[in-house]
Amino acid sequence: MQIIYSILLVISIILVMIFAVQNADPVPVNFLVWEWNVPLSYSILFAALLGSVISLLVVMPAIAKAKWLLRKQNKRITELEANSNDLKVKLENSQVKIQELETQLTPNSEK
Repeated sequence: MQIIYSILLVISIILVMIFAVQNADPVPVNFLVWEWNVPLSYSILFAALLGSVISLLVVMPAIAKAKWLLRKQNKRITELEANSNDLKVKLENSQVKIQELETQLTPNSEK
């Protein structure tokens, strides 16, 4: 799987390089009172990067909440498993006591 990711990364880098070479013409970029002349590829890549960062910032709270909930549920599972094990031990002890009482009652009822 690591090889597939490496191959996809190399292909992506090559495509970005081709894009940058083919779109090297300068274009004016205006923001508020500033104006820059930057290559078209830079402005498009910057816009894509900015969009990715904004998307990541929007999604981060949901990811954090999901991780918190997962930790909470794993802790609850551990508690329930421990409780289940305790109850199994109590059940086994109770079954042993029942068998002891039954063996005590059996000779008395035969007499």
